[in-house]
Amino acid sequence: NNRSLSNNYINKIFQDKSGIIWVATAWKGVSKIDKYSNRFNHIQHLTETENSLNNNNVWSIFQDQKGRVWIATDEGINIYDRESNKFSFITSKASNANSLPSNLVRHIYLDNNNIFWFGTYDAGVCSYNAQTGYYKQYAHDPQNPYSLSNNRINYIMKDSRGVLWVATDNGLNQLNPLTYSFKRYLF
Repeated sequence: NNRSLSNNYINKIFQDKSGIIWVATAWKGVSKIDKYSNRFNHIQHLTETENSLNNNNVWSIFQDQKGRVWIATDEGINIYDRESNKFSFITSKASNANSLPSNLVRHIYLDNNNIFWFGTYDAGVCSYNAQTGYYKQYAHDPQNPYSLSNNRINYIMKDSRGVLWVATDNGLNQLNPLTYSFKRYLF
């Protein structure tokens, strides 16, 4: 139906550089809204084709400087190239330590140094340098008070001073860029 959302359970909304509104839904993929025509275009996982979302449970959407749209799902990151109308994927590979630590990605953030930060549901935060292909995981360690306070990540951002903040299900965390340790802010 090009006159309505694919689902009413909304996880995130995002406006791209061209003005299209992208709506991340639970279980029904992405609904794109052309605000001028009020028409909806739905992007969903299609089992019969390789060129589709890899999962319909969508949590976060982000557009990079090249115009590609990064979509976080329960099966990793989907990168949609609007020019070629093709998807590529970043997924967890158990046999490769230099990969996404979990496919359950909930948040995508790109900092001023062109480092991606992926917040996961169960494996903390992962930084990713797309130029080098290097991943670094930051996870909760109950024995280390300078680790993340929790592995369930809700939001990531940098403040006006360039300090990275990570919101979890158990407090707020501030990354020290010199020691790669966290200061926890808890109730």
